[in-house]
Amino acid sequence: MENKYLRVGRIAKTVGLSGEVKVFSTTSFKNIRYKKGNKLFLFIDGDYQVVTIKSYKNKDANFDTIGFEEYTTLEQAETLKNIDIYCLKDAKTLAKDQYFFTDLEGCKVIGENNEDVGIVTSVEEFPAQITLKVTNKDKVVYVPFIKQFILNVDIENKIIIIKIIEGLL
Repeated sequence: MENKYLRVGRIAKTVGLSGEVKVFSTTSFKNIRYKKGNKLFLFIDGDYQVVTIKSYKNKDANFDTIGFEEYTTLEQAETLKNIDIYCLKDAKTLAKDQYFFTDLEGCKVIGENNEDVGIVTSVEEFPAQITLKVTNKDKVVYVPFIKQFILNVDIENKIIIIKIIEGLL
């Protein structure tokens, strides 16, 4: 069964007295995810609990300050440390040829001539580009996730076809 939730961050600590929390964000869509009034989910004790965004401030490239309507005191917010935040997976937020990292993970990677390259074990976000970490029994290779290398992505069948150039593998 496909997971309908996407992890967008992890609560690191509390900020101030009004229940706001500092979040290590892992989403590329902060302004959409953390918009006032939006519903997110906290994964607490094995269950997804709905929360509503009350406030959002961007701190730097990775950390943000978020307030939830359901948590209004420092004491309440203290219970949220190290809790993951999720949103519902919504393909409408993606442009053409964009994919959720979680959908790429686990895909089989093959060369254009049907060479078995391996399985995507993670998606790394470097300043230059997004890169697929592909693992097989012998080694790990990194494939830039750009149109010059990626020939086809079939999320439904979990297959990515790549162009193999000299030195890539």
